[in-house]
Amino acid sequence: MKVCKYCHTECDEQTKNCPSCGSNDFNHKCSNCGTEYSSAFCPNCGIKFDAKKHICPTCGNSFYTNACPSCGYTINKPSSKEKETSIPNTATSTVYVNTQPKKKKNTWITVLLWIFFFPIMVFVAIWKSKMSQKTKIILTVILALIFLIVGLFPSDETETVAPPPASPSQNIDVEQNESNELGESSSVVETSEYVFVDNFINNYNSISNTPIVDAFEIDINDKEGGYYRTEFRLLAFENAPSKCGSLGNGTIEIINYDKENIFGGNGSLRLYINVDDYELVKEVLETSIKVLNMEISEEDIQDLYSSWEEGFSSSFLLGDIQGVFSDNNDHYEVMFDLGEI
Repeated sequence: MKVCKYCHTECDEQTKNCPSCGSNDFNHKCSNCGTEYSSAFCPNCGIKFDAKKHICPTCGNSFYTNACPSCGYTINKPSSKEKETSIPNTATSTVYVNTQPKKKKNTWITVLLWIFFFPIMVFVAIWKSKMSQKTKIILTVILALIFLIVGLFPSDETETVAPPPASPSQNIDVEQNESNELGESSSVVETSEYVFVDNFINNYNSISNTPIVDAFEIDINDKEGGYYRTEFRLLAFENAPSKCGSLGNGTIEIINYDKENIFGGNGSLRLYINVDDYELVKEVLETSIKVLNMEISEEDIQDLYSSWEEGFSSSFLLGDIQGVFSDNNDHYEVMFDLGEI
């Protein structure tokens, strides 16, 4: 909703001119707290002017981000752009060789042909030649033995057959069946549960001026481990693969959560940044957008920075990214939820 700056008449967002005074100059009116403002984000609660209202099916509260602030319920919806995380294909091609002997077909017919028809033609040719009688007899005996041996003992070589290349998934199925028959484990390709966290770190470091270093695994469900947060009580964060690394003068935690949701997929990615450098916070946001190929305009990003620089500590929504920004005397604690990966 927006409000006329002159007569304060409330209008729909699609309205171009005030129906009361005809002005085309409007302020936004926050649907969450009712504050009037002219920027893209509410200075009071941080909600973007075009954010849509959701009703939580769990607790009934209304909210404007992708997660209910009261109970933590998360809206699982398709991203505006499909994102792919490249995983090396460790499945190898399997070459199948048929070592069964080639089946003998019509052996006696072959023998008869060798013994009678073909040899007869050869013998006729020999006996019609001008060779001596003795030579003709010797050649006839030798060739008769050769034809007899070949006819009685045909080639018994095995036939090697290479079928068309099978797909990796077919090869995995075949290898799994073979291992099961041997009583061995059916696991063929083991993929690390941290693969999406590691891929994000590697891709981030390839384009960032301030890389994530010394990353190590953390248990976010251990309340005594130092990394537990209130939202981690939710089922979506149970056993979520997580790592913590050094980032400039602070730290960053990368969490791959909600991997077991009913919609399948690879879960979502969430970052927690604790640094003393405001420019580094901006670098993390912009680099993450590039890593995940998000379609977010530069204008929206700059509007978000403007709301931060006005000194507000609040939640925000930027495209598919939702988060919380907090400035405590030039120490920045920021959460970026980057959505589905």
